[in-house]
Amino acid sequence: MVARVVGLMAVALLGPVTGAGAGAEGRRDASAATPFASSRPGEVIVPAAVGALGARRFLLDTGSTHTAITGVLAAALGAIPVARTTMRASGGTIDCAVVALPRVAIGKAAADGLTATVLPPGAAGALGAGVDGVLGQDFLARFRFTIDYRRSRIEWHDAAYVPAGARLTLVPSEDRWLVELTSSAGGDAPYRFVPDSGADTLVLYGQALADRLVTAWRPGRAALGSLTGTRELRAGVVDRLRLGVAAIIRQPAVVVPERPAGDVDGLLPLHGFDRVFFNAEERYLVVDR
Repeated sequence: MVARVVGLMAVALLGPVTGAGAGAEGRRDASAATPFASSRPGEVIVPAAVGALGARRFLLDTGSTHTAITGVLAAALGAIPVARTTMRASGGTIDCAVVALPRVAIGKAAADGLTATVLPPGAAGALGAGVDGVLGQDFLARFRFTIDYRRSRIEWHDAAYVPAGARLTLVPSEDRWLVELTSSAGGDAPYRFVPDSGADTLVLYGQALADRLVTAWRPGRAALGSLTGTRELRAGVVDRLRLGVAAIIRQPAVVVPERPAGDVDGLLPLHGFDRVFFNAEERYLVVDR
C-alpha cells in the first residue's frame, strides 16, 4: 500500500540469526537481478514489460493486494474494462475500472492472467512522475524474491535458494500477508502488520492501538498520502517493536483513527532492513540487517 510520510527506520538484530538461512546463504545470481530506482526512502521502481509494450516504470508494492495501472497505460494497451471495483486506502475510497492485462514481465519473472485496477488521474499522479502502475501481491506472490535495499535491486530466486536472516511467518488475511510483532512491554497478543515496501513510515490503525504503542506524541500533524488522497493525522514515536530477533527502535509513526475490516493493526515499512526475502508459497519472509 502506498503510504508516504518520510521517517527513516532504525532496525537492530537482538541476537544470533535464527530460522531460514542461519549460517548459510544461497546463490546471488546477478543475471537474475533487476535494478530498481528510488526517489524517496523505501520506494522501489522497477522496469516491467506489459504485453508488446517496452519497459514501463512500476512501483513494486508488497502491501498492495492487486496490480494497478494508469489510464494512460490502459489506453496504450487498448484495454477494455471487464469490471468495476472500489479502491480503499487511508485517504478514502475511489471507484475504478478493472481491465485484463497481457503478460507482465520483470526480467525472468513473468505472469499471465492478471487483471489491473485503472487509476483515475488524481490517484495516478500520486504514484510520482513517469510511474505507470503498481505491482501488487497478485503478481509478486507467484515468485521467490529479495528486495535488496543496499544494492538497489530485486533478486529472483529458484526453489534451491536459502536466504540468510531472521525468518518470520507470513499470515494470510483477506488477500494480503501479515507478520506478527510484539511490543517491548510484552504481555499483549502479537500485533499484525502488513510488510509494506510502499510505506515510508510505520502506520498504526486505531487510537486504542496507538495509546498502547506510542511513547511520545509529536506536535502538529503529519500528512499521510495514499492513492486515494492525503490526510493530516496525528504522529508520534513507537519506542520498540520486535519481529522475532529483530527490533524496530524509536520509529516515527502516524495514526489512522479508523481500523480497517479484518485483523490488520498497521503497515510495517521495509526499507530499514538491508534485505527482505519473500516466499509467499511457503508463507514466510526473511529480514536481514
